[in-house]
Amino acid sequence: MDKERIYLKTERIKEYFVDAAQEILRGEGFPALTVRNLSARAGYSSTTFYGYFENISDIIYLCLERFSKECKVMVEDAVKNKKINENTIKTKCIEFVKYFIQYPGIFELFYTSNIRNLNNNKSSIELINNLFLEIVDSDFKELLKNKEYKTSTEIKQLEKHLISTLLGLMLLYINRRIPNSYMEFNKLLKEQIDRCFV
Repeated sequence: MDKERIYLKTERIKEYFVDAAQEILRGEGFPALTVRNLSARAGYSSTTFYGYFENISDIIYLCLERFSKECKVMVEDAVKNKKINENTIKTKCIEFVKYFIQYPGIFELFYTSNIRNLNNNKSSIELINNLFLEIVDSDFKELLKNKEYKTSTEIKQLEKHLISTLLGLMLLYINRRIPNSYMEFNKLLKEQIDRCFV
């Protein structure tokens, strides 16, 4: 029973740290995620942090996993019970972008922060690089099966074009407010997504 209690306590404290990290990343962004800030937000000392984690990289990876799941859920909820077609994929693209526009700190963590120095950087980079593909890949496979696309090469090219377009648009909007308003951005986003499918 003592082992179980210790395990539960350990997991609970880890949760406090991960929850605190997510709050910091959502609100203040990646640069604000330090052991000191994290420990203060979680309500523990830095010493306690190091008792449960080797370093900040461990927390970042857990946050990346959680944010990826959140994004996928948001996207899937938007297309629930809809027939798979190009419009479904376009909707998924828009929802993917909405998630990151809503949380610029998460966008920063995923797409503009230098995470090469993380201990588990290979896993983190794979998780980031595969997020969009995991969201749209099954839909594209279904369209290929239904002969709406001729080859998987054609689909891979379209996926690359889409992710490059989406990331570029988000980068300009989040960092430079180009275009000036969210309404203009949304219009441009839809136009650019449509162009990818031409």
